[in-house]
Amino acid sequence: MIDLYTSYTTNAQRASIALLESGLPYRLHHIDLYKGEHKTPEFLAINPNGTLPAMTDRDGLEGKPLTLTQSAGIAWYLAEKSGRLLPKGPRALALAQDWNLFLATDIYPPFASQYYLRWSDLPDPEPAAAMFETRMRNAFGQLDRELAERPFVCGEEITIVDINAYPMTAMATQDFAVLGDLKNLIGWRDRLAERPAVAEAMGWYADNAPALDKVPDTWAETLKG
Repeated sequence: MIDLYTSYTTNAQRASIALLESGLPYRLHHIDLYKGEHKTPEFLAINPNGTLPAMTDRDGLEGKPLTLTQSAGIAWYLAEKSGRLLPKGPRALALAQDWNLFLATDIYPPFASQYYLRWSDLPDPEPAAAMFETRMRNAFGQLDRELAERPFVCGEEITIVDINAYPMTAMATQDFAVLGDLKNLIGWRDRLAERPAVAEAMGWYADNAPALDKVPDTWAETLKG
């Protein structure tokens, strides 16, 4: 049995979608960031970093419980365990891993940094936020060009790369007009939104709220207010 601890962040949504797409049996634990449930002793015993998501597989590797706390790692583990969502062959797997790293290093940092800057009390965050917006637009542009050639990031079938990319793409294309001309990206986003597992997981928290598990307490208080 898999226990997934999730909330209203793009990283947690990524793991939630992967879990539903995997078809594996699970128990779901919704963690309310606004109530500080990610800072309780009970949750910190699962993930000392106090971040979401977290997952414990009671029947993990070598028959021992396994806890993972990184969303992309959780998603990949679920794909491997279920035998779903992974491309076939060593070459395709290597490319999928490369895409996952691209999402983690080239898209997520500028995507997240814009929100953090604009939530902060810095005197003039806009120049830095604008720089990150440009970097994000360029990275999503690369993804858009790839999607002109095929329906999913790695080919004709959905893979874990699409799952990892979807939540932050859904949020970014809603919040940043600069992405509005990336028609291949938006078409891909809409195709994924029609999948029952994606719709269900995103529906657990219909609105993407601030990721209060990853911002300073002073920012969190401002956001809650």
